[in-house]
Amino acid sequence: MAEVIQQQRLTFKPKLFSGSSKKKPVSLNELTLQLKKLSKELCDMDQGTVDTRALDFITKPLLEKSLVGHNDPGIQAYVACCISDILRLYAPEAPYDESELKAIFTFFVRQLRHLKDTSSEYYTIYAYLLESLATVKCVALVAELDNVDDLIIEFFKTSFEVISPKQPRNIQVHFADILQQLIEEPKQVPQEAVDIILLQFLRKRQVENPAAYQMACDLGNATTDILQKYVCQYFNDVIVSAGKSQEDGSKADMNDMRTAHHLILELNKATPALLLSVIPQIEQELGVDDTDLRVLATQVLGEMLAENGFTLAKRYTSTWNAWKRRRADPSPHVRTEWVSKAVSLFQHQPQLARDLSEPIIEKLRDTDEKVRTATCEAFGQIECHPAMFSAISAKVIQELGDRCKDKKPNTRKEATRALGSIYDQVYGEILEDNPVVLEKFGRIPEMILNLVYVNDPDILLNVQISLGNSIFNLNSIKDDYQRTLRIVYVLSKLPERSLVAFSGLIKIQSEAIRLFRIFAHFCEKYDKNTVSEENEAVGRKLQASIEALAGRFPEPVKYTNYFSQFANIDDKTILKGFLTSTSSSSDYKTIRKTQKDILKRLQSSNPSLVEPMAVALKFLSLSIINKSVVPHLIRIVGDYDKEAQRSNDDTQDTIPITRDMSRASQRTLEIISRMQPNIFLSHASELFTQFEMMDYDKEPEIAQERLRMMSEFAKTFPKKMPSNSLLKKVLYNVVISGDIANSRHAAVVLSIVPDSHDMCETLVKDLFDSVQNEQEKVGTCLAPLAKFARYAPEVFSDYSNEIVNYIVRHILMKNNQKTDINESAWEDREKLSQESISKIYGVKLLTNRLMGLASGEQAKAVSMPVMNLLRALIKDNGELLPEKTTGNTLQSHLRLTGSACLLKLAKRPEFNSLITAEDLIQLSLVTQDECYQVRSKFLLKKLIPYLAARQLHIRYIPMLFLVAHDPEREIRDSVKRFVSQRLSQQRPGGEGTPSLSELSFPGFLDLLAYHPDWDDDRLSSTVELFSTYINFYISCVGNALNASLLYHYAGRLKSIRSAHGGALITQRLYVLSDLSLYLIQEKCMAANWGLPTYPGVANLSTDTFVAISSSEQQEVSRKSFLPKDYVEARQQQGLAAKKINKTDRLLSSKRDADGSSLKSPKKKKAKTLPPETPSRVMRRRSQARQKSLKEHSSDSESEDISLSSGNEDDGL
Repeated sequence: MAEVIQQQRLTFKPKLFSGSSKKKPVSLNELTLQLKKLSKELCDMDQGTVDTRALDFITKPLLEKSLVGHNDPGIQAYVACCISDILRLYAPEAPYDESELKAIFTFFVRQLRHLKDTSSEYYTIYAYLLESLATVKCVALVAELDNVDDLIIEFFKTSFEVISPKQPRNIQVHFADILQQLIEEPKQVPQEAVDIILLQFLRKRQVENPAAYQMACDLGNATTDILQKYVCQYFNDVIVSAGKSQEDGSKADMNDMRTAHHLILELNKATPALLLSVIPQIEQELGVDDTDLRVLATQVLGEMLAENGFTLAKRYTSTWNAWKRRRADPSPHVRTEWVSKAVSLFQHQPQLARDLSEPIIEKLRDTDEKVRTATCEAFGQIECHPAMFSAISAKVIQELGDRCKDKKPNTRKEATRALGSIYDQVYGEILEDNPVVLEKFGRIPEMILNLVYVNDPDILLNVQISLGNSIFNLNSIKDDYQRTLRIVYVLSKLPERSLVAFSGLIKIQSEAIRLFRIFAHFCEKYDKNTVSEENEAVGRKLQASIEALAGRFPEPVKYTNYFSQFANIDDKTILKGFLTSTSSSSDYKTIRKTQKDILKRLQSSNPSLVEPMAVALKFLSLSIINKSVVPHLIRIVGDYDKEAQRSNDDTQDTIPITRDMSRASQRTLEIISRMQPNIFLSHASELFTQFEMMDYDKEPEIAQERLRMMSEFAKTFPKKMPSNSLLKKVLYNVVISGDIANSRHAAVVLSIVPDSHDMCETLVKDLFDSVQNEQEKVGTCLAPLAKFARYAPEVFSDYSNEIVNYIVRHILMKNNQKTDINESAWEDREKLSQESISKIYGVKLLTNRLMGLASGEQAKAVSMPVMNLLRALIKDNGELLPEKTTGNTLQSHLRLTGSACLLKLAKRPEFNSLITAEDLIQLSLVTQDECYQVRSKFLLKKLIPYLAARQLHIRYIPMLFLVAHDPEREIRDSVKRFVSQRLSQQRPGGEGTPSLSELSFPGFLDLLAYHPDWDDDRLSSTVELFSTYINFYISCVGNALNASLLYHYAGRLKSIRSAHGGALITQRLYVLSDLSLYLIQEKCMAANWGLPTYPGVANLSTDTFVAISSSEQQEVSRKSFLPKDYVEARQQQGLAAKKINKTDRLLSSKRDADGSSLKSPKKKKAKTLPPETPSRVMRRRSQARQKSLKEHSSDSESEDISLSSGNEDDGL
């Protein structure tokens, strides 16, 4: 039997009105009690059990204006709750007509607004009303009413105004439920209501009211299918409106467009499904004519792809492809925007970015600077993570490295910064030997350091900053040991070329510091308030020092102005701070603290100088190599195979000190000892103490480097050398039993160590005894003896005559070796026999003996036999014996040794004065030696380093240019770089005067006049041959600014005669004068250089040239000494070249017209042979020599020779 359900009824009849009219409410208190009781009963009634007929009597009275419009908010709240419950109980049929329902829901909206005040005493009543409307879904009744758009809009307005973070979560849920009903139930959702939802996605609104933003997200995700078309319509209206503005001839309102597109981005983050119909609209924007709109569309799609790119690209393939095509947009602004977003996909969507490597490489090569810069900048902003390691190709990183040498400074700066940032982020993976990371990113330090070879001030500065900020990450690592480990680890992975570059960078910085200290000295001496001749002289020197220092920075003219302003700053603490930051006695913490203080003070003194001086401070400060790293470098050398702590992102792990790290640490110490030796002063005892405990057999290379470094320290700071019996004993044993290199270095150190006279004397005696009695050790013993001759002359002098006589008679003038006619021209010294080595070191010993003598007439007198010996070695092709039994290999070594020793002696004024013009000619011909190793070592290891260190007279510069015919490109390029980067920057007379390379021009032409290849009988071919020399000189030295000076020098040669060569040489000088004039004119025409008359008078050396009379000058000047057939041939070549150029231009124009100019033409082999190489009718002309030149011919990239050290121990 079914259970009978008891229907619910009201237990009372509420008394709401007084009087017979029943229009006037009862008293407030009574009304409140009645409504509370009514509300309570209605709330407790269940929809399925209530007898609604029993409620009919109350439905209409509750709508009376006296109740819904009552002054008391509590009455209105209770009335609203009662009505909502009646709607619940009567559902699905409401007991009200359409107009009454409109009034009811309008009344509800007014009540819900009170929820904004969470402190209201009726807050719970309003919350009940909200919950009732949400759960019963009675707002669905609104959808059945006509003309309710305004009502729906009010619901949306009220909901988003009321909701806030301080509201309970259930309030937000109920509001969202109501709004969802208002979206789902009506046939049409008012666009303004949709606008209200979209408004919440704006970034500003998200910040102001995150609860409203969250509710909008919930609504969007819950009603995606319905809202899609309205969202599409919204954006369509914006685009159409903008289009109409363009058609009217006015500029489109891009602010609205930007707002709309930013809104798309926010929707894409929160409710991407709403944009289903919008994405095709954005795709269309990619192809519109308006550049700003294409930029905007490219940006928005790029960011959308970064957010959920894989899904987007898969669903909208045409949009993805259309976006990728924007890389070739005609506007650089669009390409810039595209590449910025494309690069970000490496971080956010690496699976998509794999398809973008080649397009991104295209943008790194874009013709527009801004596009290239934006690409590099984008790489600098990405955050690396494991998923992207495989996405970025090694080719992309290589191309990014190439941009570090871009012609535009901004591009170079961003590319270098980007590479450094990437390396810093993947450093932890590199430590873990991640093979993918090592392959793609491991070479970044090498790429950055190799930029040093470009030797451009701007690039050098970029390198310095990248190393400090990223590669070594100096500022983020607080502990000195951890910082040193990072430096050593990075250096341990570098190839030799990059280590040389690192050494060169430290050398360049050291030179800049030297110039700054000169500048600081004159800053301190100069008083801008004093008027005197002395002060004016100081001022001129100050200005010269400013110009010299500014030349080390990008845009020297600007930095000249900056340093001039800096010199006038009254706060001298700033200057002292700079000196502290560049001081070898400052540790890292002091340098960092001083840097911050300097910039702070500059901000107060001269704010405009903060930025340029911050750059100068970074470049000059000893942030990488300083006092703090030395003890840890020494420790790392000794900690090989031990565990060391390293810090990476504030995590502590352990890594072993590898052999490579130990070697790199030793190499760094060696660099410091050469470039910044003063840093060692406070750590000398540690340096020598660790040497005493080294295991030489375990690590001979490190031991050798340590000994080399100790010898450099000893020569630089002889008075700072420690002295103890253990050190001397260890050095003694190395001299006796070590190999040649170690024994030489040990001999130097021991010669300088205090209180070592007796030990050195014993060694000299014992070594000489071994030379006489142990033939298998002659060379090994002569090597340290040569060092004692140089650095312990007072000890060596007791045995000097005996040793010298023995070397000459029994070593140099005897040959016990069998020679082979087919013997090669060169073997490394380590492979030579003891007899050959003894001859080499015998020559060096004789030279070092002279270098060890004090200056004076005695030194000159003793030097003549040695000088004659060296002359013979050079002139006779390394042969000393009358029987001519010296083998080819040894001859090459002796030629090199003899020429190097003569050049070494030339560093001393008293010996330089003994070197004749004939000696100079013979010495210069070594640069054209038949053996590649001889001429390259002479040039690159001796001549250039000595000139770079300013240890040789200017008369040795001209021999550099004899490499013009060298088949080895490395040698030619090395000379060219050294001349342009170093010699052309050195001006002995100060700024505005000729450089060393310019001053050498007359001497160079004089040297050519003596060249043995000059054939007066075949003058035309001779002139053709020698034009290569002069053209090479012009290519090294000439420019638009000095062309008139060089032309003037060349012309002056027709006003002199040779001081030593007689009429024949004078005649040749006149030919060379006319040839130089002709070739300079030719160059000026080809390069569009002006050739004005030189305003001054350039003096010629009176030691080399003698002036002739005025009448002779007139006669010589009127005559042309160039062969007519040579001039005619050159002119014909010039006409042919012009014809070829004209044809090339026509072909180029045709290619441009048909679009084929985008393709590079194939290279064609030259049909003509290069000019004949010099025959050099001299002692070294032979078939073997020609073969040697060909064997070593190469087009490989050369090193920057300015980085070579002038260490006299290299080969001596």
